[in-house]
Amino acid sequence: MTELPNVVRERLKAAPAGLHPDPNLLTAFAEQALSDRERTQVLDHLSRCADCRDVVVLATPARSPPRSLLVWTPGMPGKLPG
Repeated sequence: MTELPNVVRERLKAAPAGLHPDPNLLTAFAEQALSDRERTQVLDHLSRCADCRDVVVLATPARSPPRSLLVWTPGMPGKLPG
């Protein structure tokens, strides 16, 4: 698991103890590394808790941007790349 960003750590410190899943569990959820049972429990909590949803968004690993697509339209000059 990756280390939690500081903003995530601070947000969790501000939340009342005992009411939210462990920060490592939320990070594992964001990284899609939980068992089905754990995932279901976290999803249930996330359905009711906007603060933890925000934490999951902040803990979600960045994805690389999609590669640009070449678009060829019939009638355009030139050949289709390939």
